[in-house]
Amino acid sequence: MMVEICIESGITSVAKPKDGYVGYIIRSGNFEKTILGSVKQVTDKHSQILCLKSALTRINIKCDAILIHTSSDYMYFNLISTNFIKWESNSWRKSNGEPVQYADDWKQVAEILKGRKMMVKLNESYKGKERLKRAIREKGKIAPVQGDSDGERRGNQ
Repeated sequence: MMVEICIESGITSVAKPKDGYVGYIIRSGNFEKTILGSVKQVTDKHSQILCLKSALTRINIKCDAILIHTSSDYMYFNLISTNFIKWESNSWRKSNGEPVQYADDWKQVAEILKGRKMMVKLNESYKGKERLKRAIREKGKIAPVQGDSDGERRGNQ
């Protein structure tokens, strides 16, 4: 069974930590759940990893594969290149010897993903994307699924 996770962040600050909202959709078969949450004093990169970690911890079914949709180059690169696996084998240090930023969060992500096939898609359309982004912008107001402007679009899957 495959689980699909779609993550978005309302934090745009690269360097200066800010308060804001993140959200994700978890989908498997006929099940779909949208979750929004607030984050305090985080950068965009940290908000992305916190969002993914939160989504992964909510998976309570046996699944062999996880498809992750993200609009973050940071998340895409580190997931698709499996940098987190390299970091783990290098005591959570990068190849230049520096400690990995947000290592505690990446450790939890690595643990959850162990033994599962992972696919990552960057900046592709997925069902509910515009609704999720709109809800984040509106700070937690989930719009109804009916009448979603992105309808049944799934992107290139």
